[in-house]
Amino acid sequence: MENFDIYSSTPIQLVPWCNALFEERALLLGRMKRHEQAIAIYTNILHDYKAAENYCNTYYDKTNPDDAQVFLTLLKMYAHPSDNSILGFLHSNVAKPKPNIPQALKVIKDYAHRIDTVQGVEFLSADTKLDELWVALEAVLQSTTNRRRNIELHKGLYYASMLRTKSNCSKGEGVKVNIASTSGCAHCGKKISNSAFARFPDGTLVHYYCFKQNNGQPPPKRDGR
Repeated sequence: MENFDIYSSTPIQLVPWCNALFEERALLLGRMKRHEQAIAIYTNILHDYKAAENYCNTYYDKTNPDDAQVFLTLLKMYAHPSDNSILGFLHSNVAKPKPNIPQALKVIKDYAHRIDTVQGVEFLSADTKLDELWVALEAVLQSTTNRRRNIELHKGLYYASMLRTKSNCSKGEGVKVNIASTSGCAHCGKKISNSAFARFPDGTLVHYYCFKQNNGQPPPKRDGR
């Protein structure tokens, strides 16, 4: 069903919430961006934690405010599961969901790079065992270290690029170019005169207009050159 787009997700609001077709409903809810309800089906009703993880991987998009929070929603659903009333189970035999701290810690451990880890840890109950929490915190620290390392790497590359550009500019400014009355454009053959021009590293001169027209490519070498 997830491979087809021909159905409409709107009618789901008119369908009574009976105890059936849970996976299909989760897919439809996902299309409607109702992630909390969709994830609750996997975690509270089906207890299919792998499917819940796959759902989050499918919809996660850090550029979209709603989709960027799916893993945090999954973590919250494990640590503080919502009442099944959000799914329409007002009178049902479905058991009231209980916190699942091991799965919550697994989300922090495996997806620390995709959640607000500070907020995620705050979701955990105060009586969470320290030795269990430490495994997740190690992942948080590693993710933070990796992010800092990436930032430093990008800063280093930017700085190196800036120095290279500055060096090239200095070299270019130090080159003296004499435009004689006979100096011509290597592209069109007309005189440079007082026109704007470009100079290639080998000293070849061209009109700036010709330079742009030829996408910055140097003129073909003539026979004997």
